[in-house]
Amino acid sequence: MPPPPPPPEHNLPRVMHDDEVPILPPTRRGAWALKDSAYKDEFAFEKAIIIKKADVVANRVANAVRKIVRATDKEANEVYGDILLDIRLGIWRPVQAKAYVNAYGG
Repeated sequence: MPPPPPPPEHNLPRVMHDDEVPILPPTRRGAWALKDSAYKDEFAFEKAIIIKKADVVANRVANAVRKIVRATDKEANEVYGDILLDIRLGIWRPVQAKAYVNAYGG
């Protein structure tokens, strides 16, 4: 009788035990990584996670605000760009400019 086939390969990450050292350390710290001093005792850990949570929230809010500002700037260029171009060409039509701006997005 032939031997049974080997078990199928899986793509799950391998669980590391405490006594093992990873072959390649991570090249960059994760967003939730704490300093080594946070693991000194339980009180330091609790304080560090409060500070880290605030830091991560602030970074995510800042990233979201950057996206909103870029989108708003693009939209303003769409609304006012043609009018500003006319002004640079020496053409000023306030009635048409007002009608164009008021009709945008409406």
